[in-house]
Amino acid sequence: MMNRAGFEFFSGLDGQGIPTWSRDIGQRRSVFHDSNSVGSGTRVMYHPTLERYLLTTWHDESGGWGIFDAPEPWGPWTMVAYYSPYDSFNAIRGTLTLRGASDTAAQAPPGLLRSAPPG
Repeated sequence: MMNRAGFEFFSGLDGQGIPTWSRDIGQRRSVFHDSNSVGSGTRVMYHPTLERYLLTTWHDESGGWGIFDAPEPWGPWTMVAYYSPYDSFNAIRGTLTLRGASDTAAQAPPGLLRSAPPG
C-alpha cells in the first residue's frame, strides 16, 4: 500500500460494461453519483450474505442521508433508502430486497415501520 506505482484506478466502463483500470490517477472516474449531491463521510462495504455492496452518504449541509446498493463496487447503484432531515430514521423510503446465496427473497423483520415512497 505504500508503493503508489502498485495502484490502479477505476477509469470507467468499456463499451461492453467491463470495468477499465489505469495507473494514471488523472484517468480516474467516479463510481457513484447522486443528483442530490454526495457529502463527506461516504462509506462502502460488501455484505457477503446479501452479496451486494452497500453505500451510505450524507447529502450537503441539509442533513439528508442516503443508502444505496450495487452488485459491483462501480455500480450500477440503486437507492435503498433516502432520508431528509425531517424524516424519522426508522422510516424506509425506497426498495430493499434481501437475497442470499439461495436467491430467495427474505421477509422484512416484524415491526419494521415502512413509509410510503415520496411522490
